[in-house]
Amino acid sequence: MKARYKTFALQGLLACDGLPMPASALLAHLANAVRPRSFSVAEAESALRELETEHWIAAATDDLTGETSYTLTAKGKHKAIQL
Repeated sequence: MKARYKTFALQGLLACDGLPMPASALLAHLANAVRPRSFSVAEAESALRELETEHWIAAATDDLTGETSYTLTAKGKHKAIQL
């Protein structure tokens, strides 16, 4: 299931065309993408951390709100286009 989260995260971020996506919006996208299967926030967040560690996506945390946003890296964009 984690591979599905990763695939849908890359595709969702590609649709943003370079604009950062807040973590809450990305998690909502993942919840909708895996339906009708059950959604696991912990597993989805783990998949996002792995994508970040592997340099597919980049995360930035807003100092004022504490909200994390995600964008594709060049490596992630290349892969997302292939999916």
